[in-house]
Amino acid sequence: MSEISLEGRQHLCKVARQRDESQAHVKFHLAQAEADITEAKERREAADKAKGKAADRQALLEAFEPVFDLEKLRETGSGGYTAKDIQRQIMWHRRVGGDVHIPTGVHKMKKVEAWVVMVWAVRRHLSGTSANEGNQFTTRRATWHRMAIQLISRNSQTTRISFAISTCLPLP
Repeated sequence: MSEISLEGRQHLCKVARQRDESQAHVKFHLAQAEADITEAKERREAADKAKGKAADRQALLEAFEPVFDLEKLRETGSGGYTAKDIQRQIMWHRRVGGDVHIPTGVHKMKKVEAWVVMVWAVRRHLSGTSANEGNQFTTRRATWHRMAIQLISRNSQTTRISFAISTCLPLP
């Protein structure tokens, strides 16, 4: 290490005294602490708001009365329900009913495709296999579900529902 001359040391001491007198480092740390507190408060408020919204959604789902009558679903078809009603019933089956076989991305599906998923969810709920993982019948259902979706995409709006119901979704 090189030796600093007396004049260099005096200059360094003078600069250090000036910095200490201005309290710049203390002001910086105080400002940083205030910013951290503000950010933490905003994050906490956002988390509380998200928890409140989730609790509201859960309360709506628990208060929701799903349709379990397959005959009524067959008579009404998808035209009798709005897409929001269908999605709400599917979400009820997934979250409250515990159906593990409902595919993700239902909100992106076409209304008719979501309706087929809803009918399958009702059938699984009525048969008691909604939470049964690894069932051989489940793989057969997945195949039937894919066939129903293919049939739906091939047929027109009015005939595709009745055709999918009569061929792929027979009543128990």
